[in-house]
Amino acid sequence: MEIDQLLFEEFRETAERVTVSYLSIGLGYSAVETSDGGLGVSYTYYEKRHPLAGSKDYTDYEGQNAVLLLKEILSDAPLKRSLALALINALNYKKAIRLDEDRDNTLLKEYLRIQKGSRVAMVGHIKPLEERFGEMGVHTEVIDHFKGMGDEQTFFSFLRNQADVLMITSTTLLNGTTEDILGRVNDHTRCVILGPGTPMTAQPFAHLPVHLLAGTVPMDKKNVLKMIRHGMGTRMIHKFSKKVLLKI
Repeated sequence: MEIDQLLFEEFRETAERVTVSYLSIGLGYSAVETSDGGLGVSYTYYEKRHPLAGSKDYTDYEGQNAVLLLKEILSDAPLKRSLALALINALNYKKAIRLDEDRDNTLLKEYLRIQKGSRVAMVGHIKPLEERFGEMGVHTEVIDHFKGMGDEQTFFSFLRNQADVLMITSTTLLNGTTEDILGRVNDHTRCVILGPGTPMTAQPFAHLPVHLLAGTVPMDKKNVLKMIRHGMGTRMIHKFSKKVLLKI
């Protein structure tokens, strides 16, 4: 994807100045910490349970210049891309922490003009949001291959012809589908990329019809890392983090 190269270029100079100090691959999320104190997370993406590499191919990223891991955002291996995306969020930590907080998604709904009668297309099931939308009288069409939800033909017809809002989880950055999905929206659809792995920087998304980024900045780093080691998911990571927004 073009966005992979843009993310690499955006953070290459920053990566050249720091090393990877810590890396953790959890069942739900992965984390990378850099020598300048940045901490980033990303969904741990794997379709089959197998090691990251054979023993002959093992790379110890810890203690290495961060560019070595950053290059994996260009890899075809989703798990390596997961680690690279977590690194990108660590490299962007100092900027992201200054963004507006949206603890209860109030600003998200306001910016995207989600209200009773709105029609939302959701790529990657976010249960708390879907439930809240249902309470508001919002129709939500979901597709999530991991959870076996949704029919592709039905979903993309809804996206093209009916959706007011498109919500894409940052997992699409890992499986390479972001640009394809965004290429199917019509001109009036308001689009957001969201989730703990979302890189909170506008420039790499400038060529896409994305209006909003919604991500996560770890605040209590010790407990965020503990949640990741213990295999916890989004809700527990959010408990010790700041949910932030960036309008594009």
